[in-house]
Amino acid sequence: MAPHRSGPGKSREVPADRTFSPAEPAAAGAFVICMATDTQRRAADSGEGRHPIPIHLTPDLGVAATITLADPDEVRVAVEIEAGHLASSARHDLVEAIFAHPAVQHRTRIRATVPLGDSELLAAFGRHCPDVRTRAAGATCLVDARR
Repeated sequence: MAPHRSGPGKSREVPADRTFSPAEPAAAGAFVICMATDTQRRAADSGEGRHPIPIHLTPDLGVAATITLADPDEVRVAVEIEAGHLASSARHDLVEAIFAHPAVQHRTRIRATVPLGDSELLAAFGRHCPDVRTRAAGATCLVDARR
């Protein structure tokens, strides 16, 4: 288990393969920060490895994602949505940031975990992938999409 901070001073344990980055303070305007180590960047460039690449929007809009490169044709995305009110474009902006990431652009298969019942996220994935299939797994929706 690895620590996960969901806000200032708040921590909980999550599996090491589902590590998310700490949230940033909220402010107006959004842009993407992709924090990756040199090893993660090399893995993303080569299409190899399983190093998680965190994506979050700054200012913090209450949404974050972690990209894991599974194979040269597939990317896995874990989306985390914080409880409470979110900016109206937060989900859309996060999905746009995911598909704009260089490690995702040339891959044709996307596997994602999103909160169950989040139709706005599913619609945003559907705008990028014509073939989207979903299934429930507890409180999570598993998304298998192809471009």
